Amino acid sequence: MNTAFAFLVNLFFNTMWGIFLVGLIAFASAKILKKIFPRFPNPDAIAFYAGLVAFLTFPSRSKYSFERDVLNKLDRMPWANIVYKNYKSSFYLPITWFRKPLDSIYFVQPRDPMRGHTGYQENFLKYDEDPEIFFAEPNCEDMYIYYFAPDKDGVIRYLPNQPIAMDEHHYSLYCEYDWATKEEMLRQSILKRFK
Repeated sequence: MNTAFAFLVNLFFNTMWGIFLVGLIAFASAKILKKIFPRFPNPDAIAFYAGLVAFLTFPSRSKYSFERDVLNKLDRMPWANIVYKNYKSSFYLPITWFRKPLDSIYFVQPRDPMRGHTGYQENFLKYDEDPEIFFAEPNCEDMYIYYFAPDKDGVIRYLPNQPIAMDEHHYSLYCEYDWATKEEMLRQSILKRFK
């Protein structure tokens, strides 16, 4: 059922068929209303304007859906620290000229302390791309970071050319930022799952 619904939503909002269908429904409705109310505007004009609105809004729907889904997920993750958000408009999506949708977001969160993990998880999400996830083990005294990530088989491995020298941005993020509150929020959230 979900697959069929997702297919219909994709067909309606992400293809020209949805725009054609909106114009067709508007034309048929206007034709009926014209018979009932002779002074009703021309059905061709109604269909044109309905199709134009659909043309200007439907193709950008997936970008705004990405924004809604990501921000809703982060609302349920108070332990995540949003480092930056990038909003981007597109020349080919006119509705984005008025309000830019979220194009990418970078956030960091502590790793699961209940499993004995230390360090942090860096997440980079970009519209219409696979997420990039890295694990970081910073050393604030010696100013370096070890990074590791899942390989193509899902095995977590250290990345080559380690350790990486820590820049000002990462020093501020990992060494000056007080992570104690975020770590406790994550711990409490995990404990709630087991109650």
